[in-house]
Amino acid sequence: MARGKSEKAKKYLFEYNLLFINILSFIILIAVMLLTYFIELNISESFLENYGLFLLNNADSSSLDYKIIAMMVLIIIAMAFWLVLHEIIHGVFYRLSGAKKDAISYGVVLEKGILYCKCSDYVTKSNVLISVVAPFLLIGVVTYIIGMVFNLGWLVFLSILNICGAAGDLAMFFFFIRRDKDFKFKELEDSTTFCLETTEDLIGKKFMAVKLKKVIANEKEVKEKKNKLITVTKASWVFIIVIIIALLISLGTVLFG
Repeated sequence: MARGKSEKAKKYLFEYNLLFINILSFIILIAVMLLTYFIELNISESFLENYGLFLLNNADSSSLDYKIIAMMVLIIIAMAFWLVLHEIIHGVFYRLSGAKKDAISYGVVLEKGILYCKCSDYVTKSNVLISVVAPFLLIGVVTYIIGMVFNLGWLVFLSILNICGAAGDLAMFFFFIRRDKDFKFKELEDSTTFCLETTEDLIGKKFMAVKLKKVIANEKEVKEKKNKLITVTKASWVFIIVIIIALLISLGTVLFG
């Protein structure tokens, strides 16, 4: 028997280390911003010049307040679209690499700062590695390079948002790539925990990105209910509605106040 192996595959319950992931996200943000600064791209000016002011200068109102509110709306819509696109890409690559259609679901848990794509069936190492890194590469690294080459500040801005938002994905990629190739993975209902089935002995080991909660004695402990395609928590709906109302009130005050 190889060192570090158990004779029989065990199921382990893990919890994401959200504190570590948030710190990593901040570090990545600083690093990418410094990189951008050193290659002399002024993101704020480029964003306004290439995306915002073109639209705002063609608005009927010449009010500066109107322009500011309109810019805020554009930025929020663009950010929301990019974050949703990130999760859709996860789901697409889960499917392309073999996951079942009805195992894929999406969720919004803004009270925890989470948007997620969840695969509730067991998938292989190659499947999860491809899915977890795809958004970081496609709408992070690739779009960042395109934005830099063509001086598209708005695209650089969104790419940086995605790169630092992919901190959890990167942390999980390096966690998974160090695991034995025989493992199977599935995410659980609350989106902050997952099950790993492997012959690798993980008891007593320490990890930065995740916390080992326990060894699962019975599959019933991690059996999922039937997935809804999209789940939005009540707190998330409240937050979304408040933001929309605040923007509408601000815009109304400028236009009619």
